[in-house]
Amino acid sequence: MGVQAADDAGRPGAPPWRVLILNGADVLIPFWLMIDPVLRDSMVEMAAPRKVEFLGEALDLTRFPNLETDLVPLLKKKYSEQPIDLVMTVGAPALEFAKKYQDAIWRGAPIVFMVVPAGAVPDQSGPSNVTGVHYDFDVDGTIALMSRLQPQWNRLLVVGGNSAFDLAWNAHLLPHAEHVPQRVKVEYLNDRTPEELAALLARLPRTATVLYTSMSRDASGATHTPRDVAGVLARASDAPVYAMFPTMLGQGVIGGSMTSIEDEGAAAAKLAVRVLRAGSAEGIPFEASPPARCLIDYRALGRWDIRESAVPDDCQVRFLPRAIWRDYPLQFAASMAAILALTGLVVALLVQRRRRHQADLAVQSLRHTLFHASRLAAVGELTASIAHEINQPLAAILANADTARLIAERDPTRIADVRRLLADIRADDIRAGEVIRRIRGLVTKREIERGRVGINDVVSDVLALLRNEAARRNITPTASLDPAKPEVLADRVQLQQVLLNLMINAMDAMAETPTSKRLVAASTAVLDDGSVEMAVADQGHGIAPENFPRLFSSFWSTKPEGMGLGLNIVQSIVEAHGGSIRAENNEHGGATFRVVLPPAPAAADSASEESME
Repeated sequence: MGVQAADDAGRPGAPPWRVLILNGADVLIPFWLMIDPVLRDSMVEMAAPRKVEFLGEALDLTRFPNLETDLVPLLKKKYSEQPIDLVMTVGAPALEFAKKYQDAIWRGAPIVFMVVPAGAVPDQSGPSNVTGVHYDFDVDGTIALMSRLQPQWNRLLVVGGNSAFDLAWNAHLLPHAEHVPQRVKVEYLNDRTPEELAALLARLPRTATVLYTSMSRDASGATHTPRDVAGVLARASDAPVYAMFPTMLGQGVIGGSMTSIEDEGAAAAKLAVRVLRAGSAEGIPFEASPPARCLIDYRALGRWDIRESAVPDDCQVRFLPRAIWRDYPLQFAASMAAILALTGLVVALLVQRRRRHQADLAVQSLRHTLFHASRLAAVGELTASIAHEINQPLAAILANADTARLIAERDPTRIADVRRLLADIRADDIRAGEVIRRIRGLVTKREIERGRVGINDVVSDVLALLRNEAARRNITPTASLDPAKPEVLADRVQLQQVLLNLMINAMDAMAETPTSKRLVAASTAVLDDGSVEMAVADQGHGIAPENFPRLFSSFWSTKPEGMGLGLNIVQSIVEAHGGSIRAENNEHGGATFRVVLPPAPAAADSASEESME
């Protein structure tokens, strides 16, 4: 059969190799669940293009050693017509069973073993159709790790079970006891149950060390999963617990120098394919265990107060707390670079924002200065009218005062006439004071103060200020005020400036209009949407169509002596109050400028907002 298998190995369309995996223990133990997929996947990949058909048997001789003779007839019957190309055994019990019944059940099929200590298999001095990969404990590496992590240790307890599987591993450790420091006392405990061992380990000092091998069966005959026992002992022990199988990691043990299960499976798969291609295991030597490596459970270090700095550099530390810089170094570096870049950008934007804020404050200050200068310019144009406006009440006061003095000198009994003259003096004084108040409000440089402003009052104040100027220009000003007396939330002086500029522009536009037609009308109204409109209409020359797009532009004017800032300032003030301004030509000549502002909130709403603040 071996020759035929060798001949068929490379023939296209050759039947699949039939491989029986014979497990001496329970196939559900964690060790097997880890190694089985690696073994199968590796063999399939290495054997290609030849296919591999896997069969499996779980002898479970660790828990049921008396069933061996009962299994033989069953397996003979099962495989009497199922030729097997290769038997792969897992563990020493499975290897002994396969060798014993190699010819009786599997017709001399070659055997490849795995997970067997080096001392459990005789050498290949004679003809043999058996080969395999040893699975050896790196006892020296684990002892060195103990000395590194616990420099003051003085006692070593080697604990395990007493099944044939367990004792094979313990026997394998005995030759290595000589590598333990002389000060350390070594004890072997294989005659206790997990509960008894846990009680003993709970009383150990921190200078002691525990090395757990395997416990498939305890002293009472009860069977166990070795990995579960590791957790029981590690949780109970007051001394650090080390282990030899990687499956024990994560159960509370610190770790040890361990052979990778994945490496063991891959090595066994490679050797198995070699045997399949050769058709026999004869002449193919045993292979040594794959190199062990130090594995550490980070959480166990903290439990036994062992410094992380004591861990050798070549150890692989598992169960580390999640740290993005460690788990994803490239992504973390890229993220940090992005964060630093964004931080720099944010800082730059904040600096830019601060500079912009400072620039805005400077622009706002300049704008206020410009507004103030504009008001001064407007008042300057009205100097003659203002002087006349003030001179009238002052002249009347002087005349009335002189008349009252003459009456008092000639006829002291005319008290009623004197009182009448004094009342006139008081009225003229109030009139002069109002003129001065209006002028002072316009020319005084001040901060913006917004409040509820009656739009009708603004129109009345400006018309009163312009009365003499309009008379000087032979212009008749009129006012059409909304009887509802609408109010807006605004700065009173700035609205006066808006209306003053519009009224002066309207009067300037009528310089060539016949005297009889020189009319300027100011009006207020509440629009359908509740907005408040203030309009100024004139009978001047109107606005040329080509001038509408740049009507409110800076430094543009149709007046030869104009600076081109008046309407731009008006627009700025109106928009700062949330309003809008537009111009249109009238049907019968002249133009109308309309300012629309949002209404002041109702008194109840205003009080509510103040209470919320």
